[in-house]
This record gives sequence, structure tokens and C-alpha cells, in this order.
Amino acid sequence: MENSKIGTINWRDFVKSLFVAIFVTIGTYIYNSIQAGDFTFNLHDILKAGLIGMGGYLFKNLITDHKGEILIEKIFSRIFRKT
Repeated sequence: MENSKIGTINWRDFVKSLFVAIFVTIGTYIYNSIQAGDFTFNLHDILKAGLIGMGGYLFKNLITDHKGEILIEKIFSRIFRKT
């Protein structure tokens, strides 16, 4: 499968974002439960943490290319190119 370019997201990115969402949600749930001192199940908070984690990962993939270069770095390198 091909890596996505800057400004695009492919299925591989989407599947990875689902895994990130799961791990962020589990981590947030465990952390909040430890801080509160009890294990409470709040579906709204769990879904919110998962969507934030998934959105963050997709946004990161949207503004970076397969080498990890950020869109802003490419723009500035073209503008201020040393000749």
C-alpha cells in the first residue's frame, strides 16, 4: 500500500487512527479512574477521548508526508531556498 502525500489520507491512515483512538481512550479511561479513585463508566467521555485521539492522528497525517516532513517546512524551504 502506498504512503499518503501531504493533504491526503488513505485507508491505512484511517485504520491506524482507529488503533490510536482505542489506545488513547483506554489510557484516558484508566488515568481518570485512578485519579478519581474508582472505575466509573461514562460513555460520553470515552467517545470524546477516542474521537480526539483519532482526529489528532488524522490531522497529523494530513499535514505530513510519508517522510514526516510537515507542510509548513516544505513551504518555507521553497520560499527561503538557498541559491
